[in-house]
Amino acid sequence: MEIFDVFCYSIMKVRSIGGGVELGSQLELSVWQSCGATLIGGLLPVPFLLLVLGALSRRLGIAEKVEKKVRDILSGIIVLVIAMIPFLPAAPWISSAAAATLGMSFPKALAIICLGSVISAGIAVGIQMYG
Repeated sequence: MEIFDVFCYSIMKVRSIGGGVELGSQLELSVWQSCGATLIGGLLPVPFLLLVLGALSRRLGIAEKVEKKVRDILSGIIVLVIAMIPFLPAAPWISSAAAATLGMSFPKALAIICLGSVISAGIAVGIQMYG
């Protein structure tokens, strides 16, 4: 039941990934259980955000206004850096908005956001363990 609590806490984005890991340690979960529940809970809304914000961006024509060359080179880096910020509560949500605004493809954006969240969780776990 504690894993579900950490999962729900992470979906709500009350705090960052570090907050979910911290809650897991307070509930006496293993580091891997709290990290896994936090990652899954934090990433669950991302596909929906990418779909909705991508459709909105296409509808408003935002993506076409961004230079193609800049978008191709920097979009992945921008989204990854935003998703990697370990103590930004809504980092996956903000990076989803950035990916949609930059016109990234859904699979590429989802993969980059997941990678950034895993790196962020690693940073949070490292700080939590060695602190």
